[in-house]
Amino acid sequence: MVKTMKAIEQVAEAYQSIKIAQSWEEVMNLPFEKRGLEEDLNLIVYPRSLTCDFNALSFLLYTKLQPVASFMGAEERREYIEDILRTEVSNGDPRFALQADYVLSDMGNYKKAGLKSNLRNIDHLTYQGRVTTYGHVDKKSMEAIKSERFIINYIDPGTEFILNEDSVLVKDFSCGFLKRDVYVVKEGREALSGAVGHVFKMACLDNDAGVSPVIHRAPALPKGAPPRLMLIGNR
Repeated sequence: MVKTMKAIEQVAEAYQSIKIAQSWEEVMNLPFEKRGLEEDLNLIVYPRSLTCDFNALSFLLYTKLQPVASFMGAEERREYIEDILRTEVSNGDPRFALQADYVLSDMGNYKKAGLKSNLRNIDHLTYQGRVTTYGHVDKKSMEAIKSERFIINYIDPGTEFILNEDSVLVKDFSCGFLKRDVYVVKEGREALSGAVGHVFKMACLDNDAGVSPVIHRAPALPKGAPPRLMLIGNR
């Protein structure tokens, strides 16, 4: 029998490092907290339930982006994606319209909060041998000021989190052609799943609040699975 991974919001009360937000405003504005001898508050979650399937939209975006994305800068790519999404909302196709509207709304909420959005659409081959499939922490982004990273996943499996107290650092781990420091789950503990639709605000390395960074990983995708569709924002 396959063991079901616990969802992060189911166990949040048991961990000092997690806080559940009740709204977009809360997840954007609640601060991280340095707590001395206790675990830092470094992960804030706004749980939401999506009412539609994003698989078809993910395949559509992948088909349109693959031939041109490598020739675009970040801003041009963002505008191109927004044009695709607005067109699908206007066309009203039930496979894409509601889904595209969800993503546009989330991108709009990021923009209101001063974040630049980056909609990632990544296939299973891209993940092979990448450090992101192992426990890792994100470094400060060029776009970040406070080193807060926001993640929304639209397709299972979503981001998985290894809480700091449940992790073990493995130095010089062989990851593809590289050797990197990664984190694994302590024996007897487990990673926590981040449900699709939820908004996660996590602390990056060298963040403004001085809290410990969040350890997370992107589960590898099986061949033939829809490309991972996730909205990233940095602040």
